[in-house]
Amino acid sequence: MKYSFLFLFLIASITTFAQFGTVNNAGFENWATSTSFENVNTWVTNAGQAPGLIEKSTDAQNLNYSIKLNTVISNAVPLAGFVALGSFTGGLSGYPYSSFVDSMVCYLKYDFQPGDSGTVIVAQFFQGTPLPSFYKVGGSATSWTRHAFNLLSPIQDSVIILFSAGDFLAGQANVGNFMYVDNVKLKGFIPSAALPNFSFENWDLVNVEEPIDYSTSNLFAVQSGFSPNVFKTTDAHSGSFAARLVPQVVAIGAVPGTISNINPITGVSGQVFSGMPIALEGFYKFNSTTGDSAVISVEFFENGSSIGLASMGISTSTSTYSPFSLWIQQISGIPDTMSLTIQSGSTDGILFIDDLSFTGGNVGLNENVLTDLKVYPNPSSDFVMVSSKDKIDEIKVYDAKGSVVKTFMNKGVLPVVDIRDLPSGNYLFKIQSGNKVKEEVIVVQ
Repeated sequence: MKYSFLFLFLIASITTFAQFGTVNNAGFENWATSTSFENVNTWVTNAGQAPGLIEKSTDAQNLNYSIKLNTVISNAVPLAGFVALGSFTGGLSGYPYSSFVDSMVCYLKYDFQPGDSGTVIVAQFFQGTPLPSFYKVGGSATSWTRHAFNLLSPIQDSVIILFSAGDFLAGQANVGNFMYVDNVKLKGFIPSAALPNFSFENWDLVNVEEPIDYSTSNLFAVQSGFSPNVFKTTDAHSGSFAARLVPQVVAIGAVPGTISNINPITGVSGQVFSGMPIALEGFYKFNSTTGDSAVISVEFFENGSSIGLASMGISTSTSTYSPFSLWIQQISGIPDTMSLTIQSGSTDGILFIDDLSFTGGNVGLNENVLTDLKVYPNPSSDFVMVSSKDKIDEIKVYDAKGSVVKTFMNKGVLPVVDIRDLPSGNYLFKIQSGNKVKEEVIVVQ
């Protein structure tokens, strides 16, 4: 079995091994660490966006460590490291802080290219309304220098503090910029509460796992300072592992947990594929309390042009693994590539997915195929009959959403399926005889 600075959605490189009519790593059994780095505790950074953006430095003004923000080249684009205290999940909001203050004090070392500068932002929030202060730091300071930035209000209920090694607001930076930051405090007329991890002493090792042969939304998440939202889970339908996809609500909107074998950055459109399937099948669990929906979609390409696609939504919550069948109505050629994308809901819909397989057509199946089967008439408006030299045990009828709308169990008579109550459209008949199976698309008029 088995983004410029903050919110650039990059998808990692994928491996595309040719397999006739099968789904690579179909049971999500094989995972690998795609990203590993140290990230400062409590604060948000873009450390995962490119190597060298963020460093834990022993060149410290206070205690043992400081944080160093660099500008590096990634995919031919200069990126500036940033560190921020506050929340970017569920909408932009500050770190809870209610002491009376008049300034933000910190220690910096930096070197900026001529005409360039770093950015310091302090946004005070009161009852949800932000009052931001913006500052630029330019030139060079080769030793630790105390900086005090005046604030606009003595009171707030939360605060965002951000440092960047480039022009954060304009999304620009020059390679060679760097800025060390240490010992960050809010000051007032009376002693103020300490900020969390204000001297950047505490760091976490971040390891990102991804299923082999796929990209996920994990890279976007860690690049933006958030937690991964696609996970390897032992709660599997079969085998050792499955994939769990969790939506993440951030300041710019909702980011579904996503697994895909597409890489739009490198131009890779999926895995090499030469089958002609009728359906994509698998097993899922889904949980949502808001009516959220997960999505599974598959598309086939020939010489870079789309020749067939299918998509389905999953909105029914189920606490146990349930089968799904996403059937493909037509492939208008012979594919050479297949793309597969699976997404959780976009608010609270958590999706478990496992044991994917293509069936029907010329796809090699684990089951034997019923080769002498006849299903007629097609199209039909009242009854569909099934003829075979083998005894038909079961017929399941799926609608375009992949839901079972009829089930026929053989009771010793010629299998006849009454379709008079079905709306017009295309339906997938999955016909089983012992360990033999065949699928046919039937048009209901």
